[in-house]
Amino acid sequence: MNAYILGAGASQHAGYPLARDLGIALHNWVNQTKPADHDYRNYFDQIGDLYGELGNIGHILTELDECLPGSRAATLQRPTRASIMAGFQQAMREFLNAIRDAPAPLYERLARECLNPGDVIITFNWEAACERELKRAGLWEISDGYGFLFGYDGIPAARVKVLKPHGSTNWWSLIFGGRMGGFSVSSDSNSLGLRPTIFFSLDLKFLGYPDQIRDPECGHVARAAGIPAIIMPTFKKRFFEQTSRGREQETFWRSIWQQAECALASAERITIIGYSMPEADQDARKLLLEKSNRNARITICSGGASTAIQDEFISRGFSDVGTIGQGRFEHYLGDLANVPTSRR
Repeated sequence: MNAYILGAGASQHAGYPLARDLGIALHNWVNQTKPADHDYRNYFDQIGDLYGELGNIGHILTELDECLPGSRAATLQRPTRASIMAGFQQAMREFLNAIRDAPAPLYERLARECLNPGDVIITFNWEAACERELKRAGLWEISDGYGFLFGYDGIPAARVKVLKPHGSTNWWSLIFGGRMGGFSVSSDSNSLGLRPTIFFSLDLKFLGYPDQIRDPECGHVARAAGIPAIIMPTFKKRFFEQTSRGREQETFWRSIWQQAECALASAERITIIGYSMPEADQDARKLLLEKSNRNARITICSGGASTAIQDEFISRGFSDVGTIGQGRFEHYLGDLANVPTSRR
């Protein structure tokens, strides 16, 4: 079994911004598409007043989330900070969905030229363009392709899994199982415990499913109290939702990460494409460097970060680590027949 690790550099060819450009790209989109009195415009104006620009959005969101004494975010009231964070999350989902119809030719090639049944993709991207191309190639289905059951009869099993430890723009995360009111219970203890998410019809259509395919769980939810199932790009990521009744969806996120661990532990080849393993992603770094099969062949294609990532794996005792091409996705696809530049 082969495991593929995808980061923002892999989705750049389909029009999605790199992580370092996300804040600026999102700000520009909000200004171009939303009226002056829209909440999103207000949130970004407040961020701009505090920080001047959005080039280091991870740092800004971390300060808003943690509100450390002396930080600029500490000058804001807690409800204001919470509103900005929630608005950013919603805007990010809308922005990424607004550009998702663009072609993704490198994902198409990855599906048709590289992947085999049983392979696993672990992507830290929120967008769903990769899954769309995998489905077109007959490799992926929503039935169990995300690592949890969709529950619609008649959809075949996925031949390739796509695990998304940072969430996905097409997952809508239910709070209290979507119930609202005084009798709400934790979604970790109800029937949605292993899938406290629902899929909207437009998101299913984007993946290539006909209109008659609907999420069976939507029929059980009268009013969907929820948020996008997207892990925010803060330095200290939380894989749960803190509510008045405790932590929500912790079981769900733990399941995704555990499946990723199992895939990496059993993989014969691990290919990292467009993911720089930033220090801010401590959980992801630990996953890759500590849980991966030490005897797997590690191939790295992550731009200017490739050599540094190679050195990190070697320092952790991996026996077969190499880079390929010039570190770009298209170079990896073009050099499949070549032996990576390996250092042992």
